[in-house]
Amino acid sequence: MTFRTLVLAAVLASLLGAFVLVRPAGGAQSLVRPDQLRFRLVGDEQIASPDGRNVVANWKVVILRDSASGQCYTMFVGGAAMTAIGPNACP
Repeated sequence: MTFRTLVLAAVLASLLGAFVLVRPAGGAQSLVRPDQLRFRLVGDEQIASPDGRNVVANWKVVILRDSASGQCYTMFVGGAAMTAIGPNACP
């Protein structure tokens, strides 16, 4: 090995060590406390078929409450598609 290769290996090792020391240990962390958020999750359920025995694949209903106005919003979510209805009365 040449001197240049040894220096390059030492620099890469120190950068890797610095990356391991600097990254957060607990994974993703929220910067906002939950009591400061404006929208709160009320419900998140799958959609039943008309006969009530099956569920509609990859679709669900999500209901969010707006803490500022007290109104609720209903969202239908299917994969990457989403549509929202509201404001409406909260359950």
